[in-house]
Amino acid sequence: MSALRSHLRAPLLFGALLLGPWGCANPVVDDKIDLLGDEPLPDLEDFQFHRAGQPCVLCHGEYEAEGPMMSVGGTVYRSKLSKVPVEGAMVRMWDAFGAFAEAKTNCVGNFWIEKEDFDPAFPLHVEVVYQLAAAGPLKTQPMASRISRDGSCAGCHQDLASPTQFSPGRVYASPNPADEFPAISSLCPVPPPQDPPPGGTP
Repeated sequence: MSALRSHLRAPLLFGALLLGPWGCANPVVDDKIDLLGDEPLPDLEDFQFHRAGQPCVLCHGEYEAEGPMMSVGGTVYRSKLSKVPVEGAMVRMWDAFGAFAEAKTNCVGNFWIEKEDFDPAFPLHVEVVYQLAAAGPLKTQPMASRISRDGSCAGCHQDLASPTQFSPGRVYASPNPADEFPAISSLCPVPPPQDPPPGGTP
């Protein structure tokens, strides 16, 4: 090794040691995680039912590396303004090269796909396939745009009372708020939210 390279290598190594484990910190992501607040259901033992409507991949992604590691995750509600989740809907997606994956929503509306099973090339095309309470064919609700890079649905689809210029609102199955869905399982460990009566505040 030349004297010049040896001379340059020392401060670089010293700088790396100073950065240590904080060298890859992302204050933007840290702030987003902090805004989620404390676990709302601290006694809930099964992770799959917690934090419905929140951005899953913030923690279950490469940055925080909480298991399971997810590539995509979110929550599906009955309609645009409904706070009631859809249980048993199938969320299907295709990546930029046509790779396909799907996941079923649980009783709080949550779904996710683990990264080891589906590591997509963005953007993604997504659709929600669901069934109403009355017997009939399956219905499909496609997403109008593509998921460009954020595997957390709630990164854009925030849990708001109504859409804004910053968010289209919740991920929903039916464009018709009058549609009736099958009842949520009575075995669900989290009591399902209820929509307010007509004229109430969502």
